[in-house]
Amino acid sequence: GIAEAERGRQAIPFGVDSNFFLSQQLYFAHRYDQSILQSQSSMKFLGDIWFEHEILGWAYEAKGDLTRAIGEIELARKEEPTIAEPLASLGHAYALAGRKDEARKVIEELREMSKKYHVPPYTVALVYSALNEKEAAFAELEKAWGERSWYLIDLAVDPQIDNLRDDPRFKDLLRRVGLPQ
Repeated sequence: GIAEAERGRQAIPFGVDSNFFLSQQLYFAHRYDQSILQSQSSMKFLGDIWFEHEILGWAYEAKGDLTRAIGEIELARKEEPTIAEPLASLGHAYALAGRKDEARKVIEELREMSKKYHVPPYTVALVYSALNEKEAAFAELEKAWGERSWYLIDLAVDPQIDNLRDDPRFKDLLRRVGLPQ
C-alpha cells in the first residue's frame, strides 16, 4: 500500500488525495513517525485539511501522546463538524485518555448525527473498541458487514481495533470480508 500511495503522490505531488493516502498507509503500517511527517508536510503546501489532522491524531495516539492526539482530532472535528469520522476518532482518543464519560457522549452524538447523516457503524465500533466494550464493538462491526461498508477494507490493518484481534469473531469477520488472517 505504501509503494502504491508513493507512486500516486509522485504522479500528483500536490494532490490532496494522493498525500492523504500516503499518510494513511504509513499509519496503517505502524510507521507513525513517518505518517506524522507526511501529514505535516502535506499541510505545509496544501493547507489545513481535516483528514490530515485526523491522521496526525491517530499517529500521536498510537505513540501514546494523547494530548497532542486529541488536539489534532479536535482541529479535524472543528473543520468538519457534520462528518462522523473525526467525531468517532475524538471519542476513541477520549476513551484511551481515560475520559470515558466524554467518549460515551461521543457515541450519543454519533447516534444523534445518524438522524441527519450517514454514520458508518465501523466508526462507532472504534469508540466502543477504545472503551474496551467488545460486545458493542462487534455489534457495530456486524452492522458494517451487513451494509457492506467499505471501511471494512481497513479491518486487517487498523491499529485502533488491535484489542479485538484475538477474539474469534474478529477472525471470522476477516474471513467473511475476504482479508488475510
